[in-house]
Amino acid sequence: MLRPYDLLTRSQLEMKNCELPEIDKLRIEMYLIRIKRILLEDRVEARVRLTSNIEKEFKEVYDQICNLCSQNGCIADAEGIIIRMQNLVEDVKRLSNVTD
Repeated sequence: MLRPYDLLTRSQLEMKNCELPEIDKLRIEMYLIRIKRILLEDRVEARVRLTSNIEKEFKEVYDQICNLCSQNGCIADAEGIIIRMQNLVEDVKRLSNVTD
């Protein structure tokens, strides 16, 4: 299993106990699930293993989510994570579309 996939799963678990409005929790969880689904593709998994900076991105997102949830973060913090997740979805999608 890829470390980024594990970090996304851990992020989902953190979100379950987060004191954010439900709509923000659901939006973040939706992006987590979207990225996990893309990561399950074999060609993406192979490329993620070769892309060292993407694992760092996933770790930073996980840390942001932990901070947001442990400090009962504000809506602005949640919006920042959502924007970052949108960008991460696009990055991972690009990995799946790259031809050999």
